[in-house]
Amino acid sequence: MIRVYAGPCCTASDRARELVDWVRGSHPEADIELIEVEDLSEVPDSLFAFPTWYRCADVWKLGNPSPSELLEVVEKDAAERGNCTGTSC
Repeated sequence: MIRVYAGPCCTASDRARELVDWVRGSHPEADIELIEVEDLSEVPDSLFAFPTWYRCADVWKLGNPSPSELLEVVEKDAAERGNCTGTSC
């Protein structure tokens, strides 16, 4: 599972939203979630920048991955679905 935390008024978060939309359009089976943060009291302790990308429960990327990096992780997650232990999903 990939989770992306995006913040308001942030051009990098705008790009994260575009990347999530791209994945959803090209890989509808992908397990990806976009979380729009409005209240900082409701975020994981490990979040300190926007956007932050998590794979399973671990920080995977601060800032945005390249499309090829993201596609690699989406495909890896699909192959390993159901085996989520830390960074191994």
